[in-house]
Amino acid sequence: MNSKTTARALAFGTIISALSFNATSFAKPQKCLNEKELANLLKTAVNNTDFDQVVDLGPNFTEDPCPASELACKHGRKALGVERFPQIDLAVIAFQKGCTNPVVGSNVFFSRDFPKGISAEFDKNTGAVSNVRLQHWTQERFDGGRVTKVTPFFEQTPHAWKAPFPPEDLINPEASSSAVNFMSPYPASIFKMLVLTKVLTFLEQKGPLEAQLDQKFTYDFGTADTKDDVTLSLREYLEAMIQWSGNKATAAMIQFLHKNGQIIESQLKDEAGYPSANPSLNTMNSLFA
Repeated sequence: MNSKTTARALAFGTIISALSFNATSFAKPQKCLNEKELANLLKTAVNNTDFDQVVDLGPNFTEDPCPASELACKHGRKALGVERFPQIDLAVIAFQKGCTNPVVGSNVFFSRDFPKGISAEFDKNTGAVSNVRLQHWTQERFDGGRVTKVTPFFEQTPHAWKAPFPPEDLINPEASSSAVNFMSPYPASIFKMLVLTKVLTFLEQKGPLEAQLDQKFTYDFGTADTKDDVTLSLREYLEAMIQWSGNKATAAMIQFLHKNGQIIESQLKDEAGYPSANPSLNTMNSLFA
């Protein structure tokens, strides 16, 4: 798969594995660390990663077939810059054999509002953060109002980045009233990795993968109006599913597996006509069983 990293993927994911003490962004510490020193190492590692140089490819690489003629589809074809820095909630525990404090932990938050990082002040027993107000993720807020409603896939009115957070978005009400706001990164679906693996495995059985990925597939949106259907290449669906964590792209790929006989639903139906038993065939499950 031809992977193109987007700002959204950075915002949805974690980077702990990329920031181990074997990373080249900072030297492996030769002494016992305290919490402040660990936090400073994490800040240095992220600051040396140059996230501001990542290119946001825009909604063409989400599940929306955004036409180049649309103004909203032309945004973001450049480096992110500090003004669109990704949301990163980076928590790391260091195990230090032989040190007075054998276990120390630090939690650092990064955002376009504080790209250099803010160290969390947290309760050692509960882990509750007091100096950062954690807010629920809103994709439209992260987009900062840059994307307009051009198809049914953009279902909400975009929020400007600086718009006040509604009270129901607050995750940790115990935080101080003077704490800064941080929109908590969206947890991407691990299930989509299973779908990706099954689709790629199936395509490889049919021929060279690169050629297979370029074939078009029309996702039946399930409405009477065929204008709601979407036609993209398999590559675009898979990129949307993994980079954007696109639910509709995932639904399209599951539909692709159904239409190609890789998943066969049960003939037992409930009163509404939905399957009432497990699929009679599910090669995705058997792939990982």
